[in-house]
Amino acid sequence: MRSFHEMEQELAALPKVLDKYARISRMPFDFGMEKPLYPTEVHMVSEVAARGPVSVTELGRRFGVTKGAASQMVGKLVQKGLLSKRQDPEKGSRWLVEPTEKGRYVHNHHTAFHREHDKEFMEYLGRLSEAEFTTVASLFHRMERWLDSYLDG
Repeated sequence: MRSFHEMEQELAALPKVLDKYARISRMPFDFGMEKPLYPTEVHMVSEVAARGPVSVTELGRRFGVTKGAASQMVGKLVQKGLLSKRQDPEKGSRWLVEPTEKGRYVHNHHTAFHREHDKEFMEYLGRLSEAEFTTVASLFHRMERWLDSYLDG
């Protein structure tokens, strides 16, 4: 088994990678609209476009945020004309969120952006053996639980 010191040296790049991801998550991107959108905005629009209509509560669960935070983001995206809300005919107290035509347009641009921008990395992942890919997937899940432990206190 490797020592903590050996692993620490190899994992020294991790904070740099996480910092880059955090910086990217705060950068606005142009997805064919008059104003750029932040990743959290476009990812919510794409989630709704790909799987909607969906309740605000379910969106919060999918994004790991409270119902209130999801509702606030949905409200912002409704104001931008990307999402619309309607009462659920089966459960009147629940609101369903769906993309507008503009939201579907943004979703299509977002999908095309990732297909092009992420192509090289996805091809790399696609070339991994089943065992290697399983290891990478397991690592990502374990990292999520590890980072949750910091957020949960």
